[in-house]
Amino acid sequence: MKAMPSRTRAILTTAALMLAVLMGMIAVPGKGASAASLAPHGAPTDGTGTYESCDPHVIECVLHLDTLAQAGFKVVINYSQFTWDATITDQQAYAAHAAELGMKVIWPVNQFIYSSNDDTTLSSAFPIMTSSLKASGACQLDPATNYGFVLCFAAVVKSLPGTWGYYIGDELPSSQEQMVRMVVDTVVNVDPTHPRLYVAGDSGGRVNSDT
Repeated sequence: MKAMPSRTRAILTTAALMLAVLMGMIAVPGKGASAASLAPHGAPTDGTGTYESCDPHVIECVLHLDTLAQAGFKVVINYSQFTWDATITDQQAYAAHAAELGMKVIWPVNQFIYSSNDDTTLSSAFPIMTSSLKASGACQLDPATNYGFVLCFAAVVKSLPGTWGYYIGDELPSSQEQMVRMVVDTVVNVDPTHPRLYVAGDSGGRVNSDT
């Protein structure tokens, strides 16, 4: 589980393209998001966002969204979104309350990075989430496999009013490109519409624009 940075970093989703476009994973006109939802320069204009770190299985975490909304935040990335005890029902409730407050959630699927579609590393790491996904009835495939897990998760959250999109990586080395691509391709298979956000530290060389 990635800990929240010692400083709370506020991000502007209007600066999403400045944060980075990696492998064409963040939606731009013609690649998922409708042009009507984008600013002239192609960046989503959804207000100011913030980082959070709390367990959505705990009611105090859900209610802390009220505090964030009162402070004027419109988008949140919760680094502890996928704690060991959180179910898909908890995720739905978290997003539902965010929507009630006029906020949206960027799901940190960067925590789901894996190296093989057929392996069961995610179901082993998130057994409670896996069981709840199976019980949801939303899974096209068994969520016991990495591919089935991510596919089912995206299938559940894509239609939630509180979903902004997906956080796919944070200053990762280029050596992890293939693993990031596997997760993103799986998400896009079921949800090609919502944006994908990547935060780059140093782009180095050239940005891969392949889709």
